[in-house]
Amino acid sequence: MAKRKGAGGNKDNQAEKIFEFPLGERDLERRQAVARKAFVSGILDDQRDESRKRGDSVWRIIRYRRVVDPRHVPMRLPLDSFVLPETFERHMEYLAASCKPMSLKELIRRIDNYEAVPPNTVVVTFDGGHMDNYLYAFPKLVKYQIPATVFPVTGYIGSNNFFFEDRLALALEVLEKRGIALPHLPFIAEEAYALIEEISPKLMVNEKVLAIFVRAMRRISEEQKKEVFAQLGALLAEITEPPNFEDFVRWNDLRHMQSMGISVGMIGHSDIVATGVSPERHVADLIASIEAFKQQDVELERTYAFPEGLFDEAALDTLEKLQLRFALGLGVVKDPRYQIRVPMILGRVPMCELLAPSREMFACRLWGIRIGDTIF
Repeated sequence: MAKRKGAGGNKDNQAEKIFEFPLGERDLERRQAVARKAFVSGILDDQRDESRKRGDSVWRIIRYRRVVDPRHVPMRLPLDSFVLPETFERHMEYLAASCKPMSLKELIRRIDNYEAVPPNTVVVTFDGGHMDNYLYAFPKLVKYQIPATVFPVTGYIGSNNFFFEDRLALALEVLEKRGIALPHLPFIAEEAYALIEEISPKLMVNEKVLAIFVRAMRRISEEQKKEVFAQLGALLAEITEPPNFEDFVRWNDLRHMQSMGISVGMIGHSDIVATGVSPERHVADLIASIEAFKQQDVELERTYAFPEGLFDEAALDTLEKLQLRFALGLGVVKDPRYQIRVPMILGRVPMCELLAPSREMFACRLWGIRIGDTIF
């Protein structure tokens, strides 16, 4: 088999810098003004046309995580992890009016058969399987007749568990309330601490500190995460029990969404990142997820979404062994029809309230518009 090119997903194929500095209010206003000008003046359309002449893709896949008002959840949410329900509706309204929404299955079918994909095609996806996807996003998808694919972590469906970053948020909130500075913990990149010190010189926890710290934690192994949590626990002496909060969809919710045209794909059975586990554990995790779908009689599309978009050669080998031909990363990836590898990687554009709160910013981010030093 030919050597895979660009298989590493933890660097070049990412849409975001590893530790993106959270936008300030003034910067957000400036970006909104730039986006509005690009939207109204036609700059957006001109740049999109130019990118296609260079051979860039005519389609986009977008990725959401949560669609929720953060006041309605018991933990502080990272700034890049959600969009408000009203923001999500603005996004869907734009897609319905100005784009060609398409199911992931249909996009893959066209790619697989070398069929043309219409310009302005957009595919909507959700990672994690949070309950808010069902409560707030699903009704809007139905309203605007937009197909979508959800990637639920099967081991969390119908449970009262929390993903690691939400447990981390709960722990750091205890530090904040007690006025305890964030300690220098093992395995956390010094680059992350340098950015945190710019925001909070005394390393006191706040919303922006949490956003950077979560990003750092996403990029360490499962064993390293356990050690970080152990040291946090030792520092706090006690961490109160997690709140009784239903954060994930139930199996009946998935079946209901499927009956209304929403597809279901794989992201795993546990809250793990593909680059942080052994190939054996990765295989076992995916097989457990497939079996869970079978037991619950939920039809599964055999497309895998890499958690956080991170992958390496070992992760790609795992998917190849399971005969998965397509996988989703993060970041804009060239048309996979020309990739010499299996599985083929499709890029996705992450959407969040921080970077796309308006219709104009959403459109500019969707198509990767760049104006001066402003990159959407």
